[in-house]
This record gives sequence, structure tokens and C-alpha cells, in this order.
Amino acid sequence: MLLRVEHVECMNQMRAMIETIRLNRQCWGLTMVSMASIILSGAMVGESGKQVEPKAMYVQASDSNAILLSFRKPEKTIQKPAPVTFTPLFYAIQSSKWPNGFIPIYQTQDKKTKEWKLSRRLSHGKENFTDPLFFALPPNLKEGMVSGRWSCEAKHRDGSVDFLHWEMGQDGETIFGRFDQDTDYRFAWFIGGTILDNKLRFKAEYIDATYELEGSLSTHLIRMEGTWKHTEDSDGGTWTAEAAFAIELAHSHWKRVNLYQDISPTTGKQILSIDSPFSDMSRILCQVWLPKKEL
Repeated sequence: MLLRVEHVECMNQMRAMIETIRLNRQCWGLTMVSMASIILSGAMVGESGKQVEPKAMYVQASDSNAILLSFRKPEKTIQKPAPVTFTPLFYAIQSSKWPNGFIPIYQTQDKKTKEWKLSRRLSHGKENFTDPLFFALPPNLKEGMVSGRWSCEAKHRDGSVDFLHWEMGQDGETIFGRFDQDTDYRFAWFIGGTILDNKLRFKAEYIDATYELEGSLSTHLIRMEGTWKHTEDSDGGTWTAEAAFAIELAHSHWKRVNLYQDISPTTGKQILSIDSPFSDMSRILCQVWLPKKEL
């Protein structure tokens, strides 16, 4: 009886989610509704069932006198190499899990210049050793379709089943990411992949084995499914994945703004600007937040 009650409650939640997606489709006038658009409307509820507030991101000075960003408030103000104050530069999502519909933003240091820079993705192989600095919304809805945490079920041809989690990121049409870092699959990661017109093709590497996966993303963008195969033997089967970590933002208190990134042609240093580009060469790295009263 308890299982049946839980099943009914689950079905009711799913119906409510689908209705929310339908209403968002009408509201936004989109032919395709992504997970990001659902989150923008404040409709998705996280595992805890609580709203998540963006946290303040501050400019810091590192030991090498280079500028970097941190959720930690500066202990004192400085003026060199650039002004550092107690005023947040912007607000972003801090999370140990990858929320669906949000993209990871990394902070890495250039070995030669010692300068810290933000990036949408890391060089191959570093995903398993470096956590994102923060999460933000993608510049457009299509670039966040598969971003986030996915609960995956992989079935073998012999009937056995593996259960695992993916943490996926997306940069344009490129897919990257890693497997759950709290399991034996923490040594696995994606070594290349693309998404085009809701069709996915990517490879995963685990220790000395390589796997090829193909699949498709559902219309509501909360489920993926497809086939997989080992590249060197006959092992293979099917897989399904469902969005596993959705969060809700209190958007009545926040204004989304573009975070622009540019690189100085003379110094090679990173230039960040909020809501307006520094130059014609600036790119929108992501969308972050500011309190409405600060605009």
C-alpha cells in the first residue's frame, strides 16, 4: 500500500511538471522548452524542496598578486593589481551537485602568466580533478539542454544492469563531463561528444575501456535514452537517463544579467563586465544575477 501511495504521488508530481512545461511553452512562445526555461520560471523544485538563492561572488587577490573570484568575502580591501572591495561583483549558484539546466563555470590559472580565467570547460582529463567554481544559466536555452546531473540506467545484452550518475556540461554543441565522483565510476569521464537537434553522440572512458553512446533527448528535456557499446568487444545494450537535480530560484528578488568575458590584447588578462560588453570581441560567458535594487 505504501508503495502504491508513493507511486500515485510520483505520478501527480509528473503530471504537474508536464503541465508546468506546457504553460511555460505558451508563456515563452518557444517551439522547444529546455530545462533552463523551466528553472527561469521558478517551476522546478530541488531534492530538498527549498528555493535556492544565488550567492555573492567577490573579487579576491591571490598570493601571486593575480585577481581571482571567490564566494569568500575579502578580509580587507586592496587597490593593486586591481581594486578589491567588499561589494559583490555578481551572484551565482554554489552547489556540490550539478543542477540541471545550469552550466558549470570553472576558474583555472594559466601556468605561464599566473592569471586566473573563467571558462566553460576544462582541457581533457581535468574534469575529474577540478570542481566548477559556480553554476550559472547558459547564454541561450539550447546551450543548457543536457547540462546537469543525470541518473542513468545501463542495461547489458545479458540482462544485467548498471546504475550510475552523470554530471554533464555543454559548450555550444559540445558535450563534456564526468561520472559521479562518490562512486567507483569517479575515474570515468566523457572524452568527446556532440548534441545536434536533440540527438546525442558521445564517448566515455573508464580505466582502460572505451564506450560509444548514441541517443536522443526527450521533448520535455528531462529524459534521455539510447544505445551503447564497448569499442573492443561485443558488450553493449541500451541506456536511459533522467534529470536528477533540479533547483528553484526566487526570481522575484533577482535580475538575470549577462556576464561578458574578454581578454586584453596587450596584457592577456581576463576582463569581465556585467550586462554590457567591454568590446565588440566580448563573448557572453553565462548569465548570472544581481539584486533588483542594485540595477
